[in-house]
Amino acid sequence: MVDSLRLLYKGQITMDAKRTTLVAGPWTGYSWRLEEFRKDEQLIADPNKVDITEIGELDIKSIEVIIGKLDHSNQCFLYLKSNIVNKGHVLSKQDILTKE
Repeated sequence: MVDSLRLLYKGQITMDAKRTTLVAGPWTGYSWRLEEFRKDEQLIADPNKVDITEIGELDIKSIEVIIGKLDHSNQCFLYLKSNIVNKGHVLSKQDILTKE
């Protein structure tokens, strides 16, 4: 868990040349994720059971952080993806990739 954000460690990732979407090539890294779905301020325990017709009533917070290193250059990178939705309206959506 990372501080008060409740980002849970998801594990190590290895992306070979066939699986990676990075133009820079294969890489290895570690990921953390937070996914939180709420309706009427109540946490939804299993988001897979959400009725799609209720999407306009949901508050959704999704954050993913990956720290990795490119195989061929040993260059490090940080990837951050976040989506914040309030009552079906996107408040924030960001994809950020930074390299050392």
